Amino acid sequence: MENENRKCFRCKYLDRYYTKGVKRFNKTKCGWCSIKISDVNIHETCDKFVPDTKSYRSKGLIKINLNNFLTELSELRKLLECELDDNEDM
Repeated sequence: MENENRKCFRCKYLDRYYTKGVKRFNKTKCGWCSIKISDVNIHETCDKFVPDTKSYRSKGLIKINLNNFLTELSELRKLLECELDDNEDM
């Protein structure tokens, strides 16, 4: 059971290979292990396993902050357009 969590696709030393698809890149079932210095299957295990610490939460925070910024920018644009219209009326 412990080896189930130590598969290469969860390791920080694996650089997974991708193939170019029609609309996106597709994951392959192999990659490059920088510890073994060879190609490996993503379902292999080894004693040099170190969990990958990529944070997927940060992408969500970036999206939220960008959305908030764009909303504020849109409101500023509306204010400037209203002010410009008021100046043209005079």
